[in-house]
Amino acid sequence: MSRRRNRCVCFLLLLSVSACADLAPKDEDSPYYPVPVGSRLILHQDLTIPPDSARVYLQYGKVVKAPHTSAPFCRFEVNDVLSSAQTLKADEFLVRKTQMDRLNISSRTPLTAAALHGFGRDEGDAVTLVWYLWLASPRQPNVRRLICGGSFDYPRRARRPSINEIRMQLGDIATLITPAVN
Repeated sequence: MSRRRNRCVCFLLLLSVSACADLAPKDEDSPYYPVPVGSRLILHQDLTIPPDSARVYLQYGKVVKAPHTSAPFCRFEVNDVLSSAQTLKADEFLVRKTQMDRLNISSRTPLTAAALHGFGRDEGDAVTLVWYLWLASPRQPNVRRLICGGSFDYPRRARRPSINEIRMQLGDIATLITPAVN
């Protein structure tokens, strides 16, 4: 009898979890709505990845050497670090997986660390919350992912960029097309 009851409880739990999946926000202005798997990212122009690097940053629709930490940003990453510059060719990529994560800010000087930590207020390390968009293109298997993060902030205030904020960082350089939401 208890085995049957356990199956029933498991079934009801599974049913309630699957019902909640439809309650997730489907608003492209929400930082809680991930870029859906199956979305397409169209890179309209070639991008140069500097020597000894595997990434190129975008912020406010422009390529930047390093993003300003007080605003959202995106960065393309490739698998290989080469001693010479690499070209990320204009192409269409499929978003094959989406993940969320957080990146901690690192500081090289105590003064910078103090400024970031509110001069002694114990609010934790500054972080940025990010979306990892794992990309696939048969023409460019070395392209790994697009990472898009919000501004660096204290953990309780940090948030991931929304899909529309990601689009703002890509500007005219790339277009993010999400499948139609029902």
